[in-house]
Amino acid sequence: MIILVQHGKAKSEQEDPERGLKDEGFYETEKVAKFLVSVLKPEKIFCSEKKRAVETAQVLAKILGGEIEKLNYINPLDDPKKAIPLCDESEGKVFIIVGHLPHLSNLVRELTGSDCVHFKYPSACALEKIDGKWKILWFITPDIIGSK
Repeated sequence: MIILVQHGKAKSEQEDPERGLKDEGFYETEKVAKFLVSVLKPEKIFCSEKKRAVETAQVLAKILGGEIEKLNYINPLDDPKKAIPLCDESEGKVFIIVGHLPHLSNLVRELTGSDCVHFKYPSACALEKIDGKWKILWFITPDIIGSK
């Protein structure tokens, strides 16, 4: 299973040239992780090398566990086909991929053939390969979780 997570809300370039997470980005990411803690334990959390993705991955790892690995091919405009072998390696495991738009949307489209997921900060979309085809299992946003 792979869980695709859009990074949390980031600061503007004027506030932080590296665009780290806003306080709200940390809070919403923690909220999503606390919601997921009872249903999944990732083996690995992959993220881009951008500060906002790394900080999101760190929050997830603190709550959910899992080793963080930075990848240089899951940036906003990278070819989603490069991430497919990583997704295929997830069979029987739980991998989280923390990334950006439009890459995450493009990856969902490559895997499922559908444009049906609208990512929000820091939403999570679970996919699993079933009978040789990638299927969306669930999708959550901080708004869905409420005040948990």
